[in-house]
Amino acid sequence: VFSNLEQPEQSIYYNRLSMQLATATNDELGMGYAMSNMGSELKKLRKYDSSIYYSARALEIARKQQDQSLEKDALVNLGYANTSLGNFKVAQDYFEQSLALARQAKNDYGIISALKGMAEIQLKSKKFSEADKLLDQALKLSMNGGFKEEEQLVYLLQYETDLAAGKHKEALTHYRLYSELKDSLGNADLKKSISALEKRYETERKERLILQKDVQI
Repeated sequence: VFSNLEQPEQSIYYNRLSMQLATATNDELGMGYAMSNMGSELKKLRKYDSSIYYSARALEIARKQQDQSLEKDALVNLGYANTSLGNFKVAQDYFEQSLALARQAKNDYGIISALKGMAEIQLKSKKFSEADKLLDQALKLSMNGGFKEEEQLVYLLQYETDLAAGKHKEALTHYRLYSELKDSLGNADLKKSISALEKRYETERKERLILQKDVQI
């Protein structure tokens, strides 16, 4: 939830709690998913080395447990982190591995994630036509599958690609589509509700601690 609300610090806090519980219960797969999420959030904070560390550990667990969903997510995270560091060849390999897994599982969301990552590499390599083709595929899948958050991000990448290519009219259109979708998804009431839930969680946690101490006494 906090990841979708673009609050990576809060997301990391709850992922650390999840990792602690996974350790206490010997839940290796749960640890893998928490680490994958950590890798994703740390990337948003531009802590790329830490993102790669957690994503690589998640990938090890995924392959050990033979969990293709976790493997796909970890590969995408590694792809994005390496793209940000300029390691395009390494990133492309991770995205292609993830894309193959997503297609095998007929997971449109996973396919979209990989296509977006590959498009970003093409954009940074100034291969705008190749980026456009990948983004067109990602947009079609996003719209058909009702993945509004992904559709929004594809529009943003299309805007950045058009701008870099000097296609200002197209860039303006894509930015307008991105902004309209972002506004419709950004719900102030939802943020207030989440904040209230978090306060309630903290209050109840403190009450449980007090009760536990009373029992001990």
